[in-house]
Amino acid sequence: MAIYAQGYCGVMSKFTEEKEMKIAEVALQEFTTKGYKNTSTNVIAEKANVSKGLIFHYFHSKKKLFLLLLEDATDELVAHLKKQEQADEQADFFEEIRIFLGNKIRVALEKPDAYAFMMTSFLQPPIELQHEIHQLLAQKSSEIESFSDQALFRKLEKAPLREGLDREVVTTYIRLVLDSISNHVIQLYQNRVQELVESPEKVMDEVDTFLDMLQNGIYTK
Repeated sequence: MAIYAQGYCGVMSKFTEEKEMKIAEVALQEFTTKGYKNTSTNVIAEKANVSKGLIFHYFHSKKKLFLLLLEDATDELVAHLKKQEQADEQADFFEEIRIFLGNKIRVALEKPDAYAFMMTSFLQPPIELQHEIHQLLAQKSSEIESFSDQALFRKLEKAPLREGLDREVVTTYIRLVLDSISNHVIQLYQNRVQELVESPEKVMDEVDTFLDMLQNGIYTK
């Protein structure tokens, strides 16, 4: 499984053999629609037209199958997001934020199956897999922050700040605000994952409102 090939998410996948890819495709659909607990490896085997033993040959256990699918789906989406993340030299800092967040929305629209699986898993993790999923989320979040920082905060280095403001303090403030917006969206849609998947533009409208207040303040000038 070290070689990458065209796979179930539509971009690149770790799954190289035809039967292995079919198992992954069926399992992704089953886990997304039924959840971890209610997904049966017997059903996966039947729908993939393989023996149950072959599933365990490739993936060893239902738990490892789920976690490998989640890691793969997350890697696919992060890679896709990185491809789209090309800084606009004419854009200011706030326009760059909108571009970055807009790319996230676009990824959700272009990769709905992988996105739905990933969001459902991270927002509603199975109890028996919470520790592993939280570790994976922390790892991938750091990865996303690393390249997003390069795209976003280099603009802030050149932005004309109000006299007397410390640039490092402003950077910390912006991070806290963006983290708060992300946490707000997560909490808001924690039990409405499908709505988020089907209508991500609603989230973007609200994010635009927050960014407008951040950029222009809330007082009438």
